[in-house]
Amino acid sequence: MQVTINHREESTGLTGRHRNYFVDCDVLFSEEERATIVARAMQQHSFEVTSARPPRSRSHYIGAGFLRGLSPVVGVVGIVLAFFSGIGGLLIFLAIVMFVAGFVMDRRPAGEAKPQHVTLGRLVTNPRLTVYAYDPADAARIDDELRETLANIKNRLIINTEVRAKEPFEL
Repeated sequence: MQVTINHREESTGLTGRHRNYFVDCDVLFSEEERATIVARAMQQHSFEVTSARPPRSRSHYIGAGFLRGLSPVVGVVGIVLAFFSGIGGLLIFLAIVMFVAGFVMDRRPAGEAKPQHVTLGRLVTNPRLTVYAYDPADAARIDDELRETLANIKNRLIINTEVRAKEPFEL
């Protein structure tokens, strides 16, 4: 098993001052390990890590509130203009779309709430695993946990390589 762990940082927001930190992990199984996973039907063996999505920013909530607050104004202007020109219908449609978009943005679940459930079968087909970290110290903690978890998986694969033969013993 070859594991590559990479820590990366991304600038976010309008000014780029806010930072998001991620731990990327690539797990490449050897042919023998792949054969063990298939032969022992270990594709469903799994572990959990935190989400790959950062929490939503304040601007996300402000944007959703802005869309929901402005949609009635656009709707009223659309109704008034519907009597005088053909653009009123378009504004009414735009108001409905703005309200629905703001509603959906407010209701979408946060990224950090749901942990990732990673199976060995998924790692065989898609070796990349990404985990969000709050800061570099959290990324170091996640790195340590990933190393420990993957070491346990490697040991389990080694133990599952062969089935033990019948062996008598005395107590």
